[in-house]
Amino acid sequence: MEFTGTSLALESFYSVTLAILVLFIGKGLNLKFAFLRNFNIPEPYLSNSDA
Repeated sequence: MEFTGTSLALESFYSVTLAILVLFIGKGLNLKFAFLRNFNIPEPYLSNSDA
């Protein structure tokens, strides 16, 4: 893992692990808030901090 300016470079293992965690966070948010399910907001989009 290394920082380059404002970016963070991760090895593939850490990238996949982080992606799985982000997906589960999105799934949890989608289960908790009914309006997200009603408007079909996908889990990966909910947990994306860049959006």
